[in-house]
Amino acid sequence: MFYRKPFIPRALTALLILLPLTACFNTGYYLRTDILLSLGQEPIDIIAVDLNRDGVTDLVTANRSTNNITVLLGRGGGRFEASANFPAGGENVSALAWGDFNRDENPDVVVCLYNGAAVSLFIGNGVGGFASRQSFRTGNGPHSVVVADYNGDNVSDVAVANDAGDTVSVLLGNGNGTLAAQREYPVGGANPHAIRAGDLNGDNRLDLAVANYESENVTVLLNQGGGLFQRTGSYRAGENPHGIFIGDLDGDGLLDVVTSNQGTNDVSFLAGQGDGTLATGAPFAVGEVPPNVIGGDYNRDGRMDLATTNFSSNAVYLLVQYSPRRFGLANIIPVGRGPSGLVSGDFNGDGLPDFAVTNYQENSVSILIRRAPLP
Repeated sequence: MFYRKPFIPRALTALLILLPLTACFNTGYYLRTDILLSLGQEPIDIIAVDLNRDGVTDLVTANRSTNNITVLLGRGGGRFEASANFPAGGENVSALAWGDFNRDENPDVVVCLYNGAAVSLFIGNGVGGFASRQSFRTGNGPHSVVVADYNGDNVSDVAVANDAGDTVSVLLGNGNGTLAAQREYPVGGANPHAIRAGDLNGDNRLDLAVANYESENVTVLLNQGGGLFQRTGSYRAGENPHGIFIGDLDGDGLLDVVTSNQGTNDVSFLAGQGDGTLATGAPFAVGEVPPNVIGGDYNRDGRMDLATTNFSSNAVYLLVQYSPRRFGLANIIPVGRGPSGLVSGDFNGDGLPDFAVTNYQENSVSILIRRAPLP
């Protein structure tokens, strides 16, 4: 799969200015604008966050082969302005997430460094940049990261899926912009590629679900309190699950799990039972080689829908939920070559969900602004 291709690092030692080129396309339900990341190569992941606290959503991408992150500041109306690249402090950047690690209310960013068995923590300065960067040890091959408060102290913590180590690392935030030493948990599966957090057993603690690429299953780790976890079960997914999402998809008040499966070109629905266990349901077809899946009410009918990037189809697929646990294809949105990272947000202030996609093979980001109601 494309995330396993040979990697040739290109070191960056100073702040680099981004000069994006843009192009616009009409894709039917969405207006697409492509932003070329001239100094960010192989963008693999993306987050949406208001970095400069101006009330407008910004974007940050993780760029694999240039070992950096790119900041695109939002200017409203679905427009994003030239900003900067920041060296990640290690090789083979694979994922990123955000939180507040020093209680100053400025967003901070965590980046996985696959080759370095570490995460880099960027402390935000509140104006769209970062005041400092520090690295912390994880297991081998950190591939995915999720930030949440795992021990109830109102400080952001970090959980990482370690692809090469078959483990999950949990690093609790100290509240001063640093992380405590990791606790590492075996997942009982092979090549954990993606991780997400949610309360899967109703005890008001955030648990973890991990998609294991080679063993083709999902592992659940239940929070025991104090940021400690215990592996409690594994559940069958499709072939080569690469992305994962947690949400109440069927509206029963219980959190469910969805994986995007690159080997079968579909998504698997695993229904939460409310006690930390999952029941595998029917798969739903998407495009070719889907690396990521997210969820939201994209047609505003009160039911949660799904969106996937599809690396070999060069498209985002939207699946609407027309009845509980039943999804149908609503729209195929063409994007750039090799779409990988995917995030949703209201980028133009009209109250409708938009998307941002990283195009891994052409070093760009596609901004998809909703223009018409979905069926």
